[in-house]
Amino acid sequence: MAERTARSQWQQFLMLTREMRKFIEKDDVDMFLELARQREIVFGWIEELETDDFRSTPEGEALLAELKPLDFDMQQTARRWLNRARQRSESVEAYTRAYDFNDAPTINRGFDKAY
Repeated sequence: MAERTARSQWQQFLMLTREMRKFIEKDDVDMFLELARQREIVFGWIEELETDDFRSTPEGEALLAELKPLDFDMQQTARRWLNRARQRSESVEAYTRAYDFNDAPTINRGFDKAY
């Protein structure tokens, strides 16, 4: 098993963040959520490290500088997706309520009788 260094974990965290952004932009929510789960695991590993001296290195600072706007943009994209999903759900519910045939008058009433 490869050694879990702060550098390798932060690189994996960045890669997962990039992939999450791609999949939320494609509306592939299942893959987005799976990647979010994986990213949470990696972050847990980062938190478990005895030392995270990578963050203070020039490479670590550059990685975090790239990660912050990417993470923010990914979160904004996810919020927009969630808002669109809510609007679609509300539209479907409104349509269902507007055309609830159980409460509507029966159109063929009377025509089912034999004349």
